[in-house]
Amino acid sequence: MKTVYYWLPLLLSIPLGIVSGLLVPYIQRWIDSRGQVKGVAKRDRMRKEYRQAMSYARHPDLFTHYLIRGLLSITIYSGGAIVSILYYVALGPASVFYVNNSLPKAFYYVPPIMAYPLFLMILFVIIFFSVGIVSNWKRVATVYGRVRRLKTYANTIPADLRDLELETHVPDYGQVDDNV
Repeated sequence: MKTVYYWLPLLLSIPLGIVSGLLVPYIQRWIDSRGQVKGVAKRDRMRKEYRQAMSYARHPDLFTHYLIRGLLSITIYSGGAIVSILYYVALGPASVFYVNNSLPKAFYYVPPIMAYPLFLMILFVIIFFSVGIVSNWKRVATVYGRVRRLKTYANTIPADLRDLELETHVPDYGQVDDNV
């Protein structure tokens, strides 16, 4: 029995070494191709963001509409959070009153068994709406910063992605000096 434990690893190590030696080049090529695909996707995203910033700089009315839509979505998320929290705070104790069919003082008293789910629902609402508010705010603030500091932003874009002819037609209003 002890000889099986001695010879079995020796016999398996040779085929496993051959298989791993044959698979390593394919795995390396696959990893390299993933990096190239990610690089192409990043360049496409940079080109899209650059053209968006140029478009908003050339058409301030579209940029104003974009900012209004972004701030409106943030306002809607904020309002949804407030209404949801008020709903759970107001109707959580009220549901205890209706379920118990007891005295009106039960309307103001939340038994411990109901307080925990109520707390979790309020926490969920806060987290859900905070993610929406923060993600929308970051998106709007990023685009605003790109358009506001267009010259500096354009210098961060690789030369082969930039459209110098388009940049010459962009007015200089709204430009901010980064040294300020």
